Amino acid sequence: MSEEIDFKSPCPVYECLKKERRDIIYWTDPNCKHHYKLTRTGKIKCNGNNCYNNSEKDLLSCSFKCQNHESQKCSFQALINVLQIASELHFGENQDEANSFLEDLIVDLMSQRKKYNINIK
Repeated sequence: MSEEIDFKSPCPVYECLKKERRDIIYWTDPNCKHHYKLTRTGKIKCNGNNCYNNSEKDLLSCSFKCQNHESQKCSFQALINVLQIASELHFGENQDEANSFLEDLIVDLMSQRKKYNINIK
């Protein structure tokens, strides 16, 4: 059972979803440029060896910046959509594993939602 996957997905910011931008992006640490990993517990962490940013961060505390906009928070629903895509990309044909990863992730994100007082839109 995978505890973390490469964090690659479309941009979760509403502006990008509204414009139907679907290009798959590897999300990276803005300081060291290493790829992020997405954990089953709703955290992101840098995968760089000995990276000073190697600590985990709550996913809902993060802002997202793609080539189309500056750093922004995303809506909860938009984030759930891209996390489903991320898990399907990683697990491919293994739908049971993808669903299991996503279910665990959503449970933790619901806790984070309360912690950061984020509404579901």
